[in-house]
Amino acid sequence: VTVGGVSSYTFAVTYSDNVAVKHSTLSSGDVLVTGPNGFSQAATLVSVNVGSDGSPRTATYQITPPGGAWDSADNGTYTIAVQPGQVTDTAGNAVAAGSLGTFTVNAAADKIAPTAQLAAVNVTSAGETVYSFTVTYADNVAVDVATLDNADILVTGPNGFKQAATFVSVTPAGHGTPRTATYNLTPSGGAWSAANNGVYTVSMQSNQVKDTSGKAVKSGKLGTFTVDTEAPAAVLKASNVTKAGGTSYTFTVTYTDNLAVDVSTLDNLDLLVTGPDGFRQAATLVK
Repeated sequence: VTVGGVSSYTFAVTYSDNVAVKHSTLSSGDVLVTGPNGFSQAATLVSVNVGSDGSPRTATYQITPPGGAWDSADNGTYTIAVQPGQVTDTAGNAVAAGSLGTFTVNAAADKIAPTAQLAAVNVTSAGETVYSFTVTYADNVAVDVATLDNADILVTGPNGFKQAATFVSVTPAGHGTPRTATYNLTPSGGAWSAANNGVYTVSMQSNQVKDTSGKAVKSGKLGTFTVDTEAPAAVLKASNVTKAGGTSYTFTVTYTDNLAVDVSTLDNLDLLVTGPDGFRQAATLVK
């Protein structure tokens, strides 16, 4: 083991016999792992490569590091030993108890904290009673999903809005990286309306989401989303044509909004002019 922060350790033991290993005798009591600072843990059986009697049979086992994750305090040599009277062949003969081998932990301290990235869409229509957004957490080793809860995220906004987001779920489950958490919040008044319009800020709270080494995501602003349930208005200013010969016609449209008009959306597809004799033409944006 050379990386700190990992929350499990897996190894395999291959059992062989002149006749057959008895599959039903493979269990979580087969192997004991001992190490520095009095560490002693029975390994958990994870799987066997073939689910019946026979030879050879490879069993995969797993242990949890001291303190829940490897760190520099766990460094040293660990011994894996078969326990007496555990794994047998089909005649009842047991594997001899004793050491199978060792592994070494030389883990550097994990000094890198996890990061968080917000994904939040703008609200453009009224009536919704729940707003959902996601935060993706990433780490150099693994995010500790047990630290995800309702205290992670604070959302603030117009008219004194201030609400802790409700933690809903994380994908995929279990420690690892990256992990995407879904959160919900309830709009002021119970549903989005024009009274809620404005910019909302999503902030990470201090010492909340951590990696398996105990390092926490830095607190602060993750991003924003906008609530704007009112569509912009458009007012035309166009003069009548009273003389022949003109080769172009110019008119103006004034757009207004309760928040702001997005000028990047203005283009040659905005307006269609129709008239006599089947006249039909998209107006060209001048400025």
